[in-house]
Amino acid sequence: MYLALHLLLAMSRLHHGSCQGSEFNLDGDFVFGGLFPVRYKPEPAQTTRPEVVNCLERPLYMKGYRALQVMRFTVEEINNSTTLLPNVTLGYHLFDHCADGDNFPAVLQVLSSDGSVITRQMRRLDNHKVIAFIGSFSSTETITLAPMLMMDLFPMVSFGASSSTLSDKLVYPSFVRTVPSNEDEIELIIHIIKHFGWNWVAFIGSTSAYSENGLALLLELIHNTSICLAYYDLLHGTSQLKTVFHKLDMLNVNVIIMFLEDQFAVDIITSALQLKFHNKVWIAGDSWSMNEQLPKLQGLRAVGTIIGVTPTVVTLPGFEEFVYQSQHRGGSVHTDKGSCNQACVNCSSVSPEDVIKGNPTYAFPVYSAVYTMAMALHKALQCNQSGCNKSHTVHPYTVPFSNCSVECKPGHIRQQNGLHQCCYNCVKCPSNQYANHTADLYSCLKCDTYEWSNAGSTSCQQRAVEYLRTSDGYSIVLMVLSSFFMLLCVGVAVLFAIHHSTPVVRSAGGSMCYLMLSCLAASTICVFLHFGKPSVLSCTLSNLAYIFFYTVCMSCLFVRSFQIICVFKMATHLPRAHALWVKHNGQWLVVAAISLFQLLLCITWMAVTPPLPTEDTSSFQNQIVLRCTVRDFIVSSLPLSFLWIISGLCFCFSYMGTDLPKNYNEAKAITFSILLFCLSWAIFFTAEFMSHSKYVQVVKAVVELSCLCGIMFSYFVPKCLIIVFQPLKNTQEYFQASIQSYTQTISRM
Repeated sequence: MYLALHLLLAMSRLHHGSCQGSEFNLDGDFVFGGLFPVRYKPEPAQTTRPEVVNCLERPLYMKGYRALQVMRFTVEEINNSTTLLPNVTLGYHLFDHCADGDNFPAVLQVLSSDGSVITRQMRRLDNHKVIAFIGSFSSTETITLAPMLMMDLFPMVSFGASSSTLSDKLVYPSFVRTVPSNEDEIELIIHIIKHFGWNWVAFIGSTSAYSENGLALLLELIHNTSICLAYYDLLHGTSQLKTVFHKLDMLNVNVIIMFLEDQFAVDIITSALQLKFHNKVWIAGDSWSMNEQLPKLQGLRAVGTIIGVTPTVVTLPGFEEFVYQSQHRGGSVHTDKGSCNQACVNCSSVSPEDVIKGNPTYAFPVYSAVYTMAMALHKALQCNQSGCNKSHTVHPYTVPFSNCSVECKPGHIRQQNGLHQCCYNCVKCPSNQYANHTADLYSCLKCDTYEWSNAGSTSCQQRAVEYLRTSDGYSIVLMVLSSFFMLLCVGVAVLFAIHHSTPVVRSAGGSMCYLMLSCLAASTICVFLHFGKPSVLSCTLSNLAYIFFYTVCMSCLFVRSFQIICVFKMATHLPRAHALWVKHNGQWLVVAAISLFQLLLCITWMAVTPPLPTEDTSSFQNQIVLRCTVRDFIVSSLPLSFLWIISGLCFCFSYMGTDLPKNYNEAKAITFSILLFCLSWAIFFTAEFMSHSKYVQVVKAVVELSCLCGIMFSYFVPKCLIIVFQPLKNTQEYFQASIQSYTQTISRM
């Protein structure tokens, strides 16, 4: 590798010896290298063996020659400026791109010092004037030359290489360009095709890196569109054009994308006229859309319509005067001396008008490239109004590129600061938004409803859908306990049925006990509805059925408390009312009335604003919680309020009977049940207010089950223990003795 480099360097020294007087060179405190296609003709045809290229025999390429003049003009403009680099003079070493064989010696000369190739480590000890390289013109040439510059982080600013391959900063860390990339151009071409509603197109390119990259991008970007690529070809020359045109006619393709060098494009259009390949739509890439030769072709209209894409053309004030003055003062780049690629034997015939009227496509990119490095040098030398610090040593790899603002970090967007879009502040995207610099540099994009992101993210993540699954540990434990409770209800009912005629069962309510046990079992079934994915049915039944059946059970306790008070305290005072109560089964009428009224309230609730399954997307950033939501608090509170009223009355009547015989005194049992009911629901409402996680449903299931257990273990279980373990207390004599004792106590009072 190094042997080859030194061989090429020796060649460059032989050439350079005869070019010292060439106007391709201008001395200065700091020097920019430049590579321009002055004598240039793309050679798409492949050769079977290496050939020596005589650059002096190649035709003058006006676009490249004009670009070279723009660089000379820009350097002179900067040297005449008193603000950018006040006390610093810029120079240049310009080279004519002719063939890769001439390019390598030119680049090696830029990188060498006293005829020797130096590395970045050696460059620290060497006062090297050349600090940047402007060029080269095409993607193929740039990709060929860039590795030599990249290994030492030598700045390379291209004014024409648009291949998106060069955007890879890992491979090309010190490469920048002042023209849009192929990706931007292909996206614009696709936009044009979509605008006109075309979907059957062809692509013609050359074997250059520019065309190959354009084809790859086109295939990638039309993948999910309605556009079909009917035909594509990367041509080596014009010899096969007749076959290509015939294929396009056979395929009935009328829209052709021509993504190749301008000289090659002119040859293809000329061949189309000769072969009578007419009435097509030709979409021109920016490399040939501004070609000045095409409008001069006779009969050009016959080929059809040519639509071109091109960067904005900017007029450079003072450039025309510079061209005229250069010729008048003999400061043109014309020279007939030497055979190196810093000579132009046929440039003397070029008039200033030819240069001024030439293709302006690359004028502003060259102008911008020079100013980019000049502004970077301005920063490196710490320039101000009083001048620049020329004592500060500047190496190529230390020259920063001039930017108004530092590129934003991932997850941040640009917020324009002032009038210029290049000046901006970087703002971090908030939670549930992300930054996609490819899609939009200035706006944070919102995540979808089912996605989330942290602040400063570049993408969104899928949100977890949470609800109380039947396979969760809490669910399994509660379902087992609920099943056990239902079995307990059945067991108590069986035990009561066996001992139905005993005093304990009759004092507990007799037949009404079976209704209470049935309601407790039915309410337990509702606990199971809290587990699994919420649905309209589960949301409705878990709320309506529980409240209704629990109200019926509580109404039985209410009637039972009231009835005992009537027997022991009101029968003597209101004998007629007591007789009617007994005659018409007053306890059942009251239970039925309370139950029907509660059922009416529940139906009203379900008809107006029933609880529905909803997705809670606001409580947690990374979760979506599925829950049953009560939509109207006032309507939904009516059945629950009525239940609380019944519970309160039941508590009052049970308290009034605290002095009744022990066998008929249910005050402790009912009081315990009511207090547990109030405390449990207070805990649930607190948990629901403080948290919105799926575990609130666990709390609700525990609350409901605890309320049911309160009635079971305070009212029924003690009576079951008497029946099973204390049969002597379950006799008529025992109960009669309790009543007599209570009567004697009352009579003494």
